[in-house]
Amino acid sequence: MKRIVVREHGAPGVMKLEEVELGHPGPNEIKVRNHAIGVNYTDVYTRQGNETYLSKKNEEIEPFTPGKEGAGIVLEVGESVKRFKPGDRVVYVQSFGAYGEYHIVKESRTLPLPESLSFEIAASNTLRGLTAHFLMHYTYPVRKGEIVLVHAATGGVGSILTQWIKSKGATVIGTVDSDDKKETARQLGADFVINTLTEDVAAKVSEYTDGKKCHVVFDGLGKAVAEASLNSLRRFGYYVNYGMVTGSIHLDLWDLAVYGSLYATFGDLKHHEDDYDKLSSMAKDYFTAITDGTIHIEPPVQLSLAEAPKAHELLESNKRIGTVILVP
Repeated sequence: MKRIVVREHGAPGVMKLEEVELGHPGPNEIKVRNHAIGVNYTDVYTRQGNETYLSKKNEEIEPFTPGKEGAGIVLEVGESVKRFKPGDRVVYVQSFGAYGEYHIVKESRTLPLPESLSFEIAASNTLRGLTAHFLMHYTYPVRKGEIVLVHAATGGVGSILTQWIKSKGATVIGTVDSDDKKETARQLGADFVINTLTEDVAAKVSEYTDGKKCHVVFDGLGKAVAEASLNSLRRFGYYVNYGMVTGSIHLDLWDLAVYGSLYATFGDLKHHEDDYDKLSSMAKDYFTAITDGTIHIEPPVQLSLAEAPKAHELLESNKRIGTVILVP
């Protein structure tokens, strides 16, 4: 089978299409024929050898295949697999090595895919949807009437958060990095939109809220907006980070007191996924929100497996709105 292989950290070009052998699934494992493969920013981090996501940087590495998310048809199941059988439509998450024609994944990271959702939509947005779900339902349960700041409101997770939070009856202030994206953010449900590159985020938040500021900030950007995020919160507000695209954040706990006895946390899906019933319930909630129209997902850009370097270039360029998938 064909699979993307990385033999050294670096630019997108280090990803090469190779012919490899893939065996049979072991106990509690499933072999899936990929119909679509998600491309996420964490894939960029692992390809680069980013120290935020890998414990060892700039050292010799074992060849690896990027990717953690895909959707397809079950071909074969291993011993003790009870939830799935050959022919089932599935989507899997948090399963490293997805950039290939086939993938062997754990049953515990595999979810049934409803007929109402395409492989393309599932592969492009399930990880993002589950992330949005735990952020706004578990990390900070958003309530009707609250004021929420969502950074990168037109991005992968941000666009889902914006729509879903708005459906809860909260006020959404979204940020973007260009005026061209402002109308898209409004269409997603943002009540107010701020350009982080040309406007003072905290000043605008204060203006839009009559000085009351926000109950919570959801931030997938990191360093570039961290100070503005803290300044945008009311006393006892919550700063929820889930990504550091612009650089790592190093907070002094004393700063949280200075800004108003704030709470700060980094949310990670891996701390929710070990409970399969919980993971399955989160996925059902998310899939239902798509099918009932609460959340609209734009069709992803589709590229071939061999075009994985181009997919990463698109992600890193920050010029696109929406998601990218690989189609074997």
